[in-house]
Amino acid sequence: MHFLIFKKVQLFFRKSFLSLSLSAALLIVGFYPMTCKALILAAFIFFCVESTYTLHRLAKYKFNLLLPEDNLWMKKNRILVLVLFLLSSIMIILIFFLSELQNARSAAAYFALLCFLGLGYVIPFPKKNLRSIPFVKSITITLAWTILIVVFPSSYLGSKTMLLIPLMILFLILAILGDWRDKDHDTLSLKTIPQMLNSKNTRCLIAILLFLDFIVSFYFLEGAALISMCIGIGILGFYCYFILIKLKQLYPDGVLMIIALSAIILDSIGIH
Repeated sequence: MHFLIFKKVQLFFRKSFLSLSLSAALLIVGFYPMTCKALILAAFIFFCVESTYTLHRLAKYKFNLLLPEDNLWMKKNRILVLVLFLLSSIMIILIFFLSELQNARSAAAYFALLCFLGLGYVIPFPKKNLRSIPFVKSITITLAWTILIVVFPSSYLGSKTMLLIPLMILFLILAILGDWRDKDHDTLSLKTIPQMLNSKNTRCLIAILLFLDFIVSFYFLEGAALISMCIGIGILGFYCYFILIKLKQLYPDGVLMIIALSAIILDSIGIH
């Protein structure tokens, strides 16, 4: 009985994107000094991810674009998911306008760009959304995550430009893996990377990106950040095998969570 309850809670935690949102928030705690400002920003990022991904899920549910299992789960949890979306959206507004920013203009510009990418991914402007423009799907996701985790925090906690390229490549790999997972369900008009490349070339591209990310991490990072990224890239390499060869489910939150937790642990024992 207790095991069944645990499984239901775990499923809801993952399906409602709470796990992904938590992993994003922990990246801030892991890569920045653990101050009150960092914790507030981590909360903001948690709600940003939760709100955006839940909006996408609600839009897909409305237009009957979800996979059968996700559609069934949404039917059972639609009200709670909607409450999560509304609560997250309110918290985003409250934290953004009540927080003390080092550069309010930059923060507003980055936030506006994030809103454009998040809303434009599902809402047509005016005839097409960003997701339906050929080749743009993976790039949109990569840019949004990079701005959220690296660029936007620079207006609040100070610049961490050394994280830009390593994390951007990591997010691009995860975005391509997402397109690989969806390649049999996405329409051909999307022209995603896995659709345009054959299976062999997609695997080669991801292998090149993994190696490149490993190299640039050594060039730009040091201490806990470098070790954490290397651990994450190594685990992502094994993860890619199961996604690309064995066709298992995609859980990007697992990779991000491992990077974040390893950085937090290393920082806590004095490795900086």
